Amino acid sequence: MPPGLKQHNSHRPNRPESGDSRASVYEILKQVPVGVYHIDLVNLRLLMVNDYMCKVSGYTEEEFLALNPMDILTSQSRTTLYQRLQRMAG
Repeated sequence: MPPGLKQHNSHRPNRPESGDSRASVYEILKQVPVGVYHIDLVNLRLLMVNDYMCKVSGYTEEEFLALNPMDILTSQSRTTLYQRLQRMAG
């Protein structure tokens, strides 16, 4: 965890409630024909993955969400993410 960011200790990621605008966006993203996943940048956890990403990765949704997001990013993407997190932490 980069310094300056707060750790959230919930076991499961916050899922949007039905009727929440994020729930509607998630439902749309679940169906698009490209791989999409959502990372919680504070806790570095996967919050959502769509069906296409599961299909091409070979993981079930549950398996994919249990992965460490750092393990699915390229080294360049990890570096970029850490730089952005450090900027956010100010």
